[in-house]
Amino acid sequence: MTSLILSLFVALPTVNDSLVIKDAWRPRDSIEQLTIEPGAAEQVRVPPFAHHTSIAPEPKETKTRFFYMTPYRTRGHWSGIHLGFTNFMAARWKEYRGDLSLDWANSLTLHLNMTDVAFLSNASGRALLLSGFGFEYNRLLFDRDVTVRVVDGQTITVPLADLNATNARRSAFKALYFTVPLIFELQTGPCRAHASAGLVAGARLHSKTKIVYDRAGDKKKIKETRSYGMNPFKVDLTARVGLYGLSLWVTKSLTPMFDTGKAPRVYPFTIGIGFPNF
Repeated sequence: MTSLILSLFVALPTVNDSLVIKDAWRPRDSIEQLTIEPGAAEQVRVPPFAHHTSIAPEPKETKTRFFYMTPYRTRGHWSGIHLGFTNFMAARWKEYRGDLSLDWANSLTLHLNMTDVAFLSNASGRALLLSGFGFEYNRLLFDRDVTVRVVDGQTITVPLADLNATNARRSAFKALYFTVPLIFELQTGPCRAHASAGLVAGARLHSKTKIVYDRAGDKKKIKETRSYGMNPFKVDLTARVGLYGLSLWVTKSLTPMFDTGKAPRVYPFTIGIGFPNF
C-alpha cells in the first residue's frame, strides 16, 4: 500500500499552456513550473505530504487606461481655506448716480471649501478632474462715503449723508454664495506642486449692506438685507498654483454681479492666498 501511494501519478491532459504548481510540503518560496507541449504525455508527481496543492493560471493581460473613475485615488487642492482681496472690473456707476469704487485693501473674499472629490484621474493620479462644494463670503468696503440702495427699481449709490450717517467708520456690502467647482488639476513630483484651472458656479444665499458710524460719541449701525438686483447665480473662472499646503489663486467673474437691467455691469475679480486641505 505504501509503495502504491508513493508511486501515485496524476496524468495531465495535452494542452498548449503553462501551469504553475505550488506545493505546500515544499519550502514557502518553492514553485515548480512545467510546460506541456502538444502531443506529449507528461505526468506530474504529487508528493504524499502535500496537503494543499493548487494550480495557478497565468495572469490575464490587462488593457491600459489613461483615466479612471476613482474618487479615492488622490486628493485635489481645492478644499480648504482661501482668503483674497476683491475689486470691480468695468464698474461704471456714474450713469447710476455717483461713482462706486472699492477699498481694495479691505475688501475681502473668504472661500471655505468643505470638500473636493477627484472623480476622474489618470493611472498615476497626477492629472485629475475634481469637484466638490463650499461657501464664498464677500465683504466689500466702499472707498467713499456711499452705500447701495434700490430706487424706482434701479440699484444706485446713495451718499451716507442722505441717511444721516455722518462720521462713518465703514460702509460695506456683503454677500454669501454656495459654490460648486469643476476643475482640472495637475500634480508633479514628491513636493506635490500643483496647478489647476476651471469654473466655479455659485448660488447667492444672502446679501446685505452695513454702515457703521459715530453719533455723539456712540457707535451706530444701519443694516439692510435685500437682493439689490443681484443675479441669483454666477460663474467664475479660476486658476491656482501652489506647493505643498500653500497656493496662490485668482478668480474672475464671467457673469455680472448685478442684473444689467437694474444696475451697471460689474465683474468682481479676486487675488488671494489659500491653504488647501486645511
